[in-house]
Amino acid sequence: MKKVLIIGGSPRLGADSKTTKLVREIEEAAREVGLDVNIWLLGERPLPTAMPHYHEDPMDAANPQTVRDFAKNVRDADLLVLTTPTYHGSYSSHLKNALDCLGGDGFSGKTVVIASQGWSATAMGPAMHLQDVVRTLEGTPFRRFLIANAGDLDSTKGSGLKERITDIIKEAAI
Repeated sequence: MKKVLIIGGSPRLGADSKTTKLVREIEEAAREVGLDVNIWLLGERPLPTAMPHYHEDPMDAANPQTVRDFAKNVRDADLLVLTTPTYHGSYSSHLKNALDCLGGDGFSGKTVVIASQGWSATAMGPAMHLQDVVRTLEGTPFRRFLIANAGDLDSTKGSGLKERITDIIKEAAI
């Protein structure tokens, strides 16, 4: 069974987090297509400020346990999903910090689905920025972005969002 790690890039906690709602929709779709799902919500499991030596070996025993755990979760996943709210036209600093805790080849050999949410077309900016980051970490950005209008997350019924999520996750998992 393929393993997927969904990284929730919002610092916001609780049910009012639209990014967490998006993570839960992705989780449901991934389970429906038969994936083994692991979730890392940065609001619940924050990482310390990235230090330059983490890039050399994030699994080094001298690094904080949370950094080692995060790097192991990334390493063990077959498929990654990065989710982020739109902050000032880009992705969250929490997600940036998490990715900075990884080595330069942290996504090597992995397909990465990029999912962002915001109002209207604003969510495209983070997705565009993240594809370059994924490539820099030696991953392969999935060819389709998962863009969610924040209003669609209030009620996914009738928005087509659930169907888009399922289609993208199913296709990326092949």
